[in-house]
Amino acid sequence: MVMVNNGERIVIADSNRDKVRGSVSNLAVVDVSKALARRPALIGAIKSGTTPRQFALEPNGTTLLVTNTDSHQVQAVDISHLP
Repeated sequence: MVMVNNGERIVIADSNRDKVRGSVSNLAVVDVSKALARRPALIGAIKSGTTPRQFALEPNGTTLLVTNTDSHQVQAVDISHLP
């Protein structure tokens, strides 16, 4: 997981590592203030490749790089428009 948008959001790699039938890999977006207030905090999901694992935030702060292990790719995600 990685904090983005000046700590307002957390992006979590939901990798579906155990390959649960009917589930897919994605990046879950969580509202930090809601989570800290113990309220429902999942505000969205971003489609990813298979088995997202590591994150790197580019210096511009608006692009998140994600390694998708099983699909053998690096994904660039524009996080400037997260909900």
